[in-house]
Amino acid sequence: MAQVDTKSLRQEIEQLLDMTEEHVRNLNALEIELKDELQQLLKRPIYPGGSQLLGLLMFDSDVDLAVEVQGKEDLESVLEVLKREGYQFEEFTDAIHEGVQYGVCASKRGEVKIDLQLRSTKNIQELKEQIQRLPQPTTEVLRYLRREKLLMRMIGGAQYVNWKHDMYRELLPALLSKDSPRRKHEEMCISHDTLFGGQCTKRKTTNSHCEKHQHEG
Repeated sequence: MAQVDTKSLRQEIEQLLDMTEEHVRNLNALEIELKDELQQLLKRPIYPGGSQLLGLLMFDSDVDLAVEVQGKEDLESVLEVLKREGYQFEEFTDAIHEGVQYGVCASKRGEVKIDLQLRSTKNIQELKEQIQRLPQPTTEVLRYLRREKLLMRMIGGAQYVNWKHDMYRELLPALLSKDSPRRKHEEMCISHDTLFGGQCTKRKTTNSHCEKHQHEG
C-alpha cells in the first residue's frame, strides 16, 4: 500500500485554506452586490441561503441566496423578472418540497454560480429565526470547520453530503425539507474526477454517473 506523505498533505491543506480566506472575501463582496441587485429587481428582501451562514464558504463555492415567494401567482411574477435577467428556473416537484421551496433560479457571475432559492413565506420566517440564533464562531473555529469540510470533500460522495446536511439539520433545518432523506452510497455518481479527487457529490442519472460525468460511462 502506498505511503501517504502526511506532512505534505497538511501543508497543501493549509495552503488551500489560506487561499480560501482570500477568496471568501471576494465572495462576500459579490453576495452583497447580488443581494442589492435582486432586492431592487424583486422589491423584497434577499437572504443568505447556504454554507456562508455557517462560515463554510470555500474558494470554489457558489453564492446561495433565498427569497420569499407568496404563492403560485407571486411565483409567476418573480420568475418573469428573473428570466428577463437570464436566470434559469428548476422547479421542485417532489412532495417533500411542498410548502417549503418552489425551486431554484440559477445564473452565473463570471466563474461563480448563483443559486436563488424560491422559498415559501413560512419557510423564510423559520430561516430568519434560525439565522438569529446562530452561534458566532471565532476565526480559529471557522478555520477548523473549513479544514474539516476540505477533508470531507476529499472523501466526497454520500458521506460528504450527509456531513453537510447534518450541520444544517442541527443549526439551520429550514434549509432542508423536513423529510429530506439521507443520501445513500449507491445513489451517487461514481466519478472521482473532482477538484480534490473525492467521489462526486451529485446523484447518478444513468450508467452510474451524473450528467456532468456521463462521458466516463
